[in-house]
Order: sequence, then structure tokens, then C-alpha cells
Amino acid sequence: LRMRCCCWISGWIRDPDSHFSATWDLVQVALLLYVAVTVPLRAGFELEVPLWSVGFFVDMAIDIYFVIDIVLNFRTAFYTKQGTREERPGRIARNYVGWPFFGKTWGWFTIDFFSTVPFDLIVTAAVSGASSYPPSGMGNHISEA
Repeated sequence: LRMRCCCWISGWIRDPDSHFSATWDLVQVALLLYVAVTVPLRAGFELEVPLWSVGFFVDMAIDIYFVIDIVLNFRTAFYTKQGTREERPGRIARNYVGWPFFGKTWGWFTIDFFSTVPFDLIVTAAVSGASSYPPSGMGNHISEA
């Protein structure tokens, strides 16, 4: 596996072999480990994270990171089964979404979407007078781990 310095291929396509991509993936592993530890603790001990607290902003930053990751995945080249690198945006998107009508059973997009959208926070925000969000916190991300 060779590493490239520049993270972009022509047309704003991210190079999966770049240092940026490797660093991005390592940070993501660290964030997933954080989520894998905090979610069971919060759920098991019914710990709540108060709105506007440091923990709230840490969780929001992690949520934003995973949203950005979804966007990047739509613009990241990939290797085909034949070993060639696919850099065409339409094919990258179809590979990532991967729904049956694109000729693939499932792609990572469905899992990423449902594990990234903070449904717990959205529901809590819809309920007036809420002062903290549910103990599950970022529970949606655990499926990514």
C-alpha cells in the first residue's frame, strides 16, 4: 500500500491512499472507541449529558465528524474487485449507496446514515423543556463500531 501526500485526485475526488485519508481513518477509529465506551456507560448507569455542557459539545463535534465522513465517502475513490482504482464520481456514489437498484445488495451509506443522524437529540429537541438529552447519547454510532 503506497501513501500519497496530496489528498485530492482531480475533480475533488479524495485519494484513499493519501496521508489525509489514513489520518482521517485513525481519528475515526479513536472516536468510535470513545463511543463504544461511553454509550454502554451512559445507557447502563442512566447517565445524562446536560445540554450545553462540555460533554454535549464533545458529542456534537463527534456527530459533525461523522456527517463530514459521509460527505467524504461520496467523494472517495475506491478499488474494484479487479484491483483498479475507480475515480468517477457517479460510480463512487453508487458503490457507497449500493442499493439493489444499483446492482449491489447494500453499501455503507445506509449504515452510516442511520448510525450518524442523532435521532435521540432530534427527538429531545422536539420535546419542549428538555434540559438534557437521553442517556444513550450518541447511541446511533455504536453500529459503526
